[in-house]
Amino acid sequence: GDDPMASYIAENGHIMSGPEYLTVFDGPSGAEVVTTKYHTSYADGASVWGDEKGNRSDRYLACMAYLDGEHPSAVFARGYYRGAFVGAYDFDGENLTLRWLHKSVTKDAQLWGEGAHSVTVADVDFDGKDEITYGSAALDDDGTLLYRTGLHHGDALHTGDFDPDHEGLETYMVHEESPYGYDMRDAKTGELLVHVTANSDTGRGLIGDFDDAHDGSEFMASCSESLFDCHGKAICKWQEGSVSSSSLNYRIYWDGDVFDEYNDRGHVDKWYSATHSWGRLLTYYNNGSSTINSTKYNPNIQADFLGDWREEVVFYRTTDNALIINATTIPSYYKIPFLMDDRQYDEAIVWQNVGYNQPPHLSYDLTSYFTKTLSAELQNDGSQGNGWGAYYTTAPMRVPEGTRVYYVTNLSASDHRAALSEVTNGVILPNQAFVFYGAGDIAFKPAATPSTTTVSNLLTGSERAKDVKSGAVRKTYTLQKGEYGVGFYYVETASLKANEPYLSILSTSLDSEYYLLEDPVAASALTTLGADAEGLNKGIYTLQGVRVLKVSKPGLYVVNGKLKLCKGGETE
Repeated sequence: GDDPMASYIAENGHIMSGPEYLTVFDGPSGAEVVTTKYHTSYADGASVWGDEKGNRSDRYLACMAYLDGEHPSAVFARGYYRGAFVGAYDFDGENLTLRWLHKSVTKDAQLWGEGAHSVTVADVDFDGKDEITYGSAALDDDGTLLYRTGLHHGDALHTGDFDPDHEGLETYMVHEESPYGYDMRDAKTGELLVHVTANSDTGRGLIGDFDDAHDGSEFMASCSESLFDCHGKAICKWQEGSVSSSSLNYRIYWDGDVFDEYNDRGHVDKWYSATHSWGRLLTYYNNGSSTINSTKYNPNIQADFLGDWREEVVFYRTTDNALIINATTIPSYYKIPFLMDDRQYDEAIVWQNVGYNQPPHLSYDLTSYFTKTLSAELQNDGSQGNGWGAYYTTAPMRVPEGTRVYYVTNLSASDHRAALSEVTNGVILPNQAFVFYGAGDIAFKPAATPSTTTVSNLLTGSERAKDVKSGAVRKTYTLQKGEYGVGFYYVETASLKANEPYLSILSTSLDSEYYLLEDPVAASALTTLGADAEGLNKGIYTLQGVRVLKVSKPGLYVVNGKLKLCKGGETE
């Protein structure tokens, strides 16, 4: 029975007998709202915890999951070295109800021995409902086993879209028990995509898209010196440059590009693919804050709290018992929605601090979504054999090897001249007009000087696949080469020459965004939000104008050109 005056604390300091409860407290007042019996007491699992010291029985995990696709449920788990008990609860504001209870009490079956020091939550089968990755196994939204790999317990666990060549989400994990090592697997089926064994406990592992020269994410594990691509191929030694430790802590969005940085021991480091080394971006220690969790060197929490899509890091400062929020001061050219608008990321902030703290991941690969390669866009001018193109992009685009790319800068109100600057970092920033040239000399067909001004050596683009129709007076730019170098020059004309690229100014303000289009396509509301011209009437967009492959969180979206309330899970 329950004796409210009794102490159930054993001599070793653990609770090893007596009733256990789950309580919801009112936030502002701290008053009890409702209490229910916890789904598994010590006695319920005494034969399967894995020891009799009250240690492995006290391995608790918790998370939030949209198990019905519409409402969040609280999920509480106990035990992961051997037996495991996972209970999902629904709270309606007054009542706390057990939705389902999963029990794994048989050796080497279900979740037995597969658990990790954390969990991840994601809609891995794209049915709009969340699944729970429980270490080397996973539970479906109804609490039944989705899969188990048999690779056993581990210290670090990550779920996200790490491999753009593989459909769906992937899970990356390292293992403390034999056969040790690490694996990358299909997050829905458990199929092993990468699996490497080791001779002893692989205690740490981290994955993120650090290297801009390789598609997908890269990962490290404490059993190896290498940085690996998402297919498990070694790129180089990862511990080079400013990083001199191997705690393999957190990934973070910090410096303004769409690639991950490394967050460890109170500092942020960036990976430079050209030199295969890390460079220090920031050290937190100067504000007196400290990390937590001993060898894990975690922040108290990391998330996009401020809504600028970069992540803030919270530390505790012992000098004045204050929580310090560290935010980046680096500007970004990328327009990306609030990260917590992504349901998987939002849920990751809930489970981030259970067990061994792990970093959050989005449900989509940010770099793949916001970048593509220009190679498929190359045109041919028919004379020199050089590729030529002129485009506006709403998404960063990677520059293929052997291609020179220039983007529009310094739009001048006095002479309407827009100079070109060459891209040197391999990625074109979003919301820019740009031109690009294939390997070899730049070659264009000459054209007559516009009657509105005198410019020598005017050059225009090559033959185009589509004709540009004649129309009303339009503000255009024509490629020219003069004393200011190659750039765009402003002219007004009553008609547009066939096959001549032009830069269309969408408003009378020279400070407005400008779009380089192959054909005169009228701007729409979606265009101004950042959609590409081809996708104006198809696809799914957030209200910020970012195209998404899947609705991860319920809300308003623009679907095929119309505003629609989505429940979550809808795909193109």
